[in-house]
Amino acid sequence: DRGIAGRVFQSGEALNVIDPYAHPLFNPDVDKQTGYKTTSILCMPIVNKAGVRIGVTQILNKKGGYFTAKDEARLRAFTAQIAVSLENAQLFEDVMNMKNYNESILRSTSNGMVTLNKDRQVVTANEAAVRILQNTESDVIGREAGDLFGLANQWVLDAISRVEKSGRLDISVDAGIRLSDDSEISVNMTAVPLIDANQVDIGSMLILEDIS
Repeated sequence: DRGIAGRVFQSGEALNVIDPYAHPLFNPDVDKQTGYKTTSILCMPIVNKAGVRIGVTQILNKKGGYFTAKDEARLRAFTAQIAVSLENAQLFEDVMNMKNYNESILRSTSNGMVTLNKDRQVVTANEAAVRILQNTESDVIGREAGDLFGLANQWVLDAISRVEKSGRLDISVDAGIRLSDDSEISVNMTAVPLIDANQVDIGSMLILEDIS
């Protein structure tokens, strides 16, 4: 809320200052510290697509005169691009933070979690799932559910089918999963549908609790 930038941010209106040293809001201390001589300022708010001010843009010292209405139009267009860039950067940061948060949860949980796309291919599998299935991540990711679990675990595929048809979760209690070495483990398994933000079915997830 201080200086020319603060006034523009608070008011939402651009300021075209021809003589900064005569302007009551101008702070000459930066010029004194840097040796820079500010002779003209054009300051404009940065507004996001929701109409919220998120910053300001300042350009200083136009060569050969003062900033004109044409300069204001150019800066307004440029500032609109800046707003998009800032929002995209913030969105990317938010997405990465959420991704890291979700991955931390998946790593810390003792339950195995396997996500499948609509073709029943494994998209993700956390460390617990890989351990429960006694496999490696590279051997699990990308495999089709029928290939991963095999005919010996037809009940798993049946549970996935029920979820695909009903759109509701399916719970199997104290069921046996036959592993590749022909050993068997006991699990509680919950199969749930995966729905995106637009309420579109994008696959399913298997939650495995090893109760052996």
